[in-house]
Amino acid sequence: MMNESVASISWDRSDPPKRMLAMRFHAVGDAAVTLPYLACLRRMYPLSTIDVLTANGARKLFEDLPWVSNVFVIDTGRGPLARAVDAFAQGLEARWRRYDLIFDLQRNWTSRLVRRIARPAAFTEFERFVPLHAATRVERSLRRAGVGPIAPDHVFSLSPEVEREAHALLCAHGWDGHRALFVLNPAGLWVTRQWPEENYIAVAKEIVRILDGTIVFLGTDRVSGRARRIEADLPGWTMDLSGKTSLPVALAVLRACTAMVTEDSGLMHMGWAVGLPIVALFGSSRHDMSSPTGLASVILHSGDLECGSCMSPTCRFGDVHCLSRRTPKEVMSALDAVMSERPGKPRRDLNRSATV
Repeated sequence: MMNESVASISWDRSDPPKRMLAMRFHAVGDAAVTLPYLACLRRMYPLSTIDVLTANGARKLFEDLPWVSNVFVIDTGRGPLARAVDAFAQGLEARWRRYDLIFDLQRNWTSRLVRRIARPAAFTEFERFVPLHAATRVERSLRRAGVGPIAPDHVFSLSPEVEREAHALLCAHGWDGHRALFVLNPAGLWVTRQWPEENYIAVAKEIVRILDGTIVFLGTDRVSGRARRIEADLPGWTMDLSGKTSLPVALAVLRACTAMVTEDSGLMHMGWAVGLPIVALFGSSRHDMSSPTGLASVILHSGDLECGSCMSPTCRFGDVHCLSRRTPKEVMSALDAVMSERPGKPRRDLNRSATV
């Protein structure tokens, strides 16, 4: 395994850290992976302040979490000079707040500038390039900080307002509060990350026939086109919520669901964050760095192929064999496997919050 140079100073005091800052920029999925670990920190240190510094796109993911104290934002879409000025200002803010511990879960020049100006008593950095799952790398980073045993906590609380909004949205789209909900997520960014639509239709029909489930589409407007074509074959058995939820409401909807069949996307990571059983289809993506972890996840990836995990938006053979070879029968078998890991999994009562 490739070694990667990361810096850290562990928290070695007998008293718990009172003020902590986690930094994670980039995509929503990257930010979502941190949620169960930050929730674990909250349970371990209920009296400590936990702040987050993130990018604009992930801001709402953290802002409505009742156990995150403050959310600060860096506009990562700006040019290097403007971003440096922004990072300098955030570093001064962090120094004024006198953080005991900073978790740099980004580890780029922007986050390092913030941390160096802040001068925390202890800090840890993220391994960006080691071929390990993102969740594993987050966990390793937090362990190096010396805060004690870390494990993902998938039952972190959302705000009561968010859970009520999710419940109302589902009911407005015909949910009776009891029928099992299954998320299909045809959200792959490139054609080399997209499972054929006819296969989704076949899986959806089997879910309806065998499991008496309702099919749910979530995520951004980008999903809507594929969702409409899939649900045209399943009148009355689908609800298309794509483009209709905020990030926190999407988390609450996912928590009410039974399982997910998904391509590599931010919503996949959000599903993992709330503990949803997942069947993930990886074509050109790096499954060794991006796929969900745990017994309740089955990853159908391309790592066994010579051309697998190519990270290319186009297939040089023209057939995207890495994904088209995966049959609906194989996916249904995987779905049965992940659901068996969570026997009798109760759907979350959206009118109540867990306590963190």
